Amino acid sequence: LTQPNGFAPRLYQWQAAQFLVQAKRAILGLPMGYGKTMAIITGFRLLQEQGKFTYAVVFCPASIKELVWKREVEKFSSFKAQVIEGTPTERLRQYKTKADVYILNHELLHRTDEVHIRTLIDGASVVAWDEASVLRNHKSSVSKKASMLLQNKSVWLSTGTPLCLPPDAAVDTPTGSVALINLKEGDPVCNVQGIGHVTKTWKKEVDYAIKLTTGSKTTITGPDHLFFTPRGWVAAKTVR
Repeated sequence: LTQPNGFAPRLYQWQAAQFLVQAKRAILGLPMGYGKTMAIITGFRLLQEQGKFTYAVVFCPASIKELVWKREVEKFSSFKAQVIEGTPTERLRQYKTKADVYILNHELLHRTDEVHIRTLIDGASVVAWDEASVLRNHKSSVSKKASMLLQNKSVWLSTGTPLCLPPDAAVDTPTGSVALINLKEGDPVCNVQGIGHVTKTWKKEVDYAIKLTTGSKTTITGPDHLFFTPRGWVAAKTVR
């Protein structure tokens, strides 16, 4: 990719962007400050290079529409960003404005904008949902509407909220992969910045466990652990 303004993604952001483009429906989990926005924008640009990009729709917290998303889209790419905000009349004009990236806050799903949002999503190449933890409650109105609107779209969820992993999940360490359950406080682990150390561990006992198999991968988890599906976030015990 030709880098605008001399900016280039870090290796892990580049790898994340490639993963998102290939997976189509995926979750990007990176701690705050590690550049999830840059990784997603790089994914948009990869789609553009492949001739698969019309425009993107981004849902994010209202506080970062201008401050983070619009600023970084225009800083790290040549895309035109359009923030959706203001009165119903102003928002209607903004929905009709030609842009490469439309930026909306989650709460707009509660308003009378649903018909315009549906039209916008239908024409988009990909929908990015920043801070996917707001979808954790699959019974919430936002989660239900998002699930309905995004069923047949490429969706990239992102979050800085810690992710739950099964006890046998492999974690990279300087001496090789180690099962998560075998890590102790102080153990060295590999991260995007080099080597870090485990600061805390904890366990939760459950009455029974559930085994889920997708393809060749099997996950053992508690019955209430949430998984993102076409129906939204659902507990493991209700996965079909």
